[in-house]
Amino acid sequence: NRRIRREPLQYIFGFDEFLGLRLRVGPGVLIPRPETELLAEHAIKVLSAQLSPFGRKKDQGKNGTVHAVPSRGVTILDLCTGSGCLALALASKFPEATVFGSDISQQALEYAVSNAGANGIGNVSFFCGHLFYPLKGTSPFDLIISNPPYIHSGEISSLQEEIRYWEPARALDGGPDGLDFYRDIISSAGNFLKDHGILMLELGAGQADDVESLLRSKGYSDIQIIDDLAGTKRIAQAAWIN
Repeated sequence: NRRIRREPLQYIFGFDEFLGLRLRVGPGVLIPRPETELLAEHAIKVLSAQLSPFGRKKDQGKNGTVHAVPSRGVTILDLCTGSGCLALALASKFPEATVFGSDISQQALEYAVSNAGANGIGNVSFFCGHLFYPLKGTSPFDLIISNPPYIHSGEISSLQEEIRYWEPARALDGGPDGLDFYRDIISSAGNFLKDHGILMLELGAGQADDVESLLRSKGYSDIQIIDDLAGTKRIAQAAWIN
């Protein structure tokens, strides 16, 4: 009867699987997507490549020398964390890292906190507020990652019923051109990244060129666009060099 009303299966079951984690989901929180799993896998790959076998992060200084930073000093921020899927996947993979997640929805954060406890993940903290606002005063991050709302406002009404009638609209709506959150994140992230820190963003279909232009206009370096398994440009990655 609930499916007849087009309620998503994940809400009916009360959970979803994400990179081996069982995450509680329900009304008020976005259901994690396979594209976001790809983003998490890519972030794990990138961070793992920067860590030596001795658990120390390799970092290139301004003079070109490479020095090691203890992995316990690695810090990660997940913006628009929702159910906490990205923050929890990274915190689980890198237990010595310090991970933060922020979201404007207190209801979504209740799921995130519950998911951290249910999966026994203790190196993550969640904060309520718009993007970076609740993180003011924190130390800079090695990685800022986000799956922001990126659906064009005018396209919300045409989404399948499971999405438009059940999932929270503000977790989907990226503004008239779908780029509102990218503009805000890209404009501010440099103030919260360490030297050579990485910004990593999930992209909506057809948004790669616009996001790449935004990154270039704000002075980011080593910009990379990564395709998903279907060949869609799905991830933008860039470095911030002070």
